[in-house]
Formats: sequence, C-alpha cells, structure tokens
Amino acid sequence: MSIDNSSNSEKLYLSIDIGGSAIKYGVLDESFSFEYKSKMPSKIFLGGKELLSRVMSIIADISKKYPLEGVAISTTGSVDSKNAKVVYADDVLEDYTGTDYKKLIKQEFGLNAAACNDVNCLALSQMQFNKGKDFIVVAIGTGIGGAIVISDKLYEGYGYSAGEFGLMHLRDGKNWETLCSMSALVKSSKEHKLLISNGKELFDMLDANNDVAYKIVDSFYKDMASAFANLIYAFSPQKIILGGGISARGDSLINGIRKYLSIMMDEFYYEKTSIECAVYENDAAMIGALQHYLFMNHK
Repeated sequence: MSIDNSSNSEKLYLSIDIGGSAIKYGVLDESFSFEYKSKMPSKIFLGGKELLSRVMSIIADISKKYPLEGVAISTTGSVDSKNAKVVYADDVLEDYTGTDYKKLIKQEFGLNAAACNDVNCLALSQMQFNKGKDFIVVAIGTGIGGAIVISDKLYEGYGYSAGEFGLMHLRDGKNWETLCSMSALVKSSKEHKLLISNGKELFDMLDANNDVAYKIVDSFYKDMASAFANLIYAFSPQKIILGGGISARGDSLINGIRKYLSIMMDEFYYEKTSIECAVYENDAAMIGALQHYLFMNHK
C-alpha cells in the first residue's frame, strides 16, 4: 500500500528498537507523534547477519512509503553512540559486533542514521520528565539492561558498557538476568508445569490467584528488591525507573518489589529513592532513539 504524505510538512523519521524478542519500529515526527507503528520477531538466535537483514528490510519498506529524514536505531549490545557502531554483542548474538549502522544505512539508502544502546535510549526518553534528577533505568525483557543518568547526562562509561546490571551476581552463583528476566520467569514457570509462553501470561495467572504463579512472582519480587538495594547503596539515585513490557503493571509491580525492599534496606537509604514505571512504556526506546538522532544531527 502506498502512503501519500505530501501534505505533511513535518519531517519524518524511522525509529527502530531492536530487542531480544522483537524489533519494534515506527515513523514519527520531531514532536514524537507516531504516524505508524509495527513490529516483527527479532530472532536473535539466528545471529547478527540475519538481524541486520531484518533491520535493512524494514528501512527499505518504510522508505518507500514515507519521505524519511533519517533513521534512529535503539539496539541491544554495547554501542559507540557517537559513531552508531556496535562495539560488543555477546555470544548469543553472533556476528553482530562491529555492525556500523551509520555507514551501512548511508550506503544503502542515502539516509543519515544514529544508533545507541536500547536501555540508554529508554533513559533519554525519561530525561524530559526528570530534569535535574539523578536516576537509574532498569529494563526487564528477554534480558535485563540498565542505564545511568547523572546531572542530566547519560553516563555510558568506558567502552560504552555502563549499566550492564543484568550481569550483577545476586545469589547461588546466578546473575540478576538469570533470575529475573522474562525469559527466566518463563523457564521457571515451565519447570513448575505452568502452560505459558511469555511473562504476561504468568502475571495473568497471578491475577487469577494461581498459587504456583504467586510463588514464582513472589520470588521474582524478592530478587528484584535485592538488586535494587544494591543499586541504591551504590548510586543513591533519586529514582529508579522501570521499563519493558512489564512496566505496564504499574503500581502492583512497584508495590511487590517495595514489600521486600523495605525489609532489606536501612530506612535512611530506602526513603531517599523513589521507584516508578517509564513514561511511554513500550514506545520509550523508539522515542529515545529519535532524541539521540536529533542531538547527533543538530549539534
């Protein structure tokens, strides 16, 4: 289907959010209003070359339908955000390290591009609501990622890898991601004979008062609280902001974590940090990716 945007004077951009389970993408303007949104499976188990092929096919399709000004990429992995290049992706995503989005997209489509780590993009989307505040973002999805904002600036660290909170060790030789990611919860659910295929279905069973689901989610809250306590003691942030699809649960998610956090922490430290869910929910990384693009191209 051909889409006529000739009457629209707003500049339009394609923003692509590459996650562990899905590639979300949308066409939006500089006021962050979406003209179009869609998604496809990322199938990262097929490797970086296939993932890149999927991204390029999205750009090819959308560029035929909309007069794009540029392409903004939010992606898993450690990303040189100044040069739009993936500097490291772990073994789960083979052949993705070294992907140069700026070069490839310019060569193929003649469009400017910018790229940034997905959770850093999420953090950028929250900065307008948290001016002057130091905060941490924790994104829970197929894995667990993090981002750090200090004095209105994103802290990316040496090697562009700050905020890899999911790799922090929590208990029994396991890291946070192994215990609390959505993929970890699905695995645990299947071990307990629950017939689910994603995290939402587990929480739906919790809402339906399933005892097994309650046990699994309660353990999740306890481990989340332990990790949050470590982050608060280490950084003393004014806020921890939760992102990912699970953030749609809002207060019930926050209250579940706070139930254990209040027991684990000294009251003085506990009261200094608020917890909230991300504004924009699943669109946050796409919006943050465009914010990053606009900053890199309008200096």
